[in-house]
Amino acid sequence: MSQAFKSLSFEEFHSLELQSRMDAHSTRLPPAYAARLRPLAIVIQETGESRTYAMSNGCVSVAPGDAQAETIVEIAHESWEEMVHDLETVPSLIYGQRVKRIRGDVMHFLEWEPALRWMFTGRAVYDPETIDLEFRAAEQFG
Repeated sequence: MSQAFKSLSFEEFHSLELQSRMDAHSTRLPPAYAARLRPLAIVIQETGESRTYAMSNGCVSVAPGDAQAETIVEIAHESWEEMVHDLETVPSLIYGQRVKRIRGDVMHFLEWEPALRWMFTGRAVYDPETIDLEFRAAEQFG
């Protein structure tokens, strides 16, 4: 883990910090994207701690354990910390073979990446429904 960031407790982060981070974001997940997300659990390799991320009434819910997850992935604590600090991506974890699929389809983890980045860092998720793609060539060359 980079020395630039303090070490995070998986339990404390999910119990004390994550909800306030999500509440503070000025954006929300695009409804069409959020509707596609299936329950995902992340299990920390070293400790077995786990959390399930799921959509509930258009909002992300986070629950202890993995019993309700359709997909369960296991990663090292350091990799999870790097995701939280925006130093690591889900594709690099998958293609670098640093993710162990316990149940379900590991591509569901990939589908969650924009939501995880939003949850952890506040980075807005692209929403094609809100983009105005007017043709402006007439104005540019008028």
